[in-house]
Amino acid sequence: MTHLLCLLKTKKIYRIKKMLNALYIMSCSMIHAILNRHESTSLIQRFKPQPIVIEESVSFVRTHEMESYIKARILLETNIDSFSIVNYDAHYINVFVCCDVNNTHIIESCIWGDTYNNNRYDTYDRVTSTSQSDDIAWRKNVFKNMCEWHAQKFPHKVLEAKSLDYMSMQAWVAQSN
Repeated sequence: MTHLLCLLKTKKIYRIKKMLNALYIMSCSMIHAILNRHESTSLIQRFKPQPIVIEESVSFVRTHEMESYIKARILLETNIDSFSIVNYDAHYINVFVCCDVNNTHIIESCIWGDTYNNNRYDTYDRVTSTSQSDDIAWRKNVFKNMCEWHAQKFPHKVLEAKSLDYMSMQAWVAQSN
């Protein structure tokens, strides 16, 4: 884990992914980590939404991704009890920005790894080619695994979600049932 934090400080996301992939292969399951608010702020900089150029004259950013990123940044910069749970599933690094309130960890914002890849490599077609139900099913699985990990790691804390984007909230509700 110390090596992961050093990589975060140097902002070498490809090294982080390579290291997490090696751990994933060894464990054959999703990997989770907790980062404090300063480490989390450094990591989410790598997920900053990038404009997508269409027909060389129009550029825009997908609104829900920008909203999640801004919400995560504001939370990490203003709430001293904020932190993130980082998840890696051999394909994507996902960041869940949370607040620690009494006996509850509340997920306030989700930054999904496919967002990072879509923005960096301009693969807008991946978003439109994946059905919404497939995306929710994938997110549901991520949440389910994270909840199981969280229950083992923090048996005295409850994990909840609040005010997430539409698909993330649908996945959260589905995994809760």
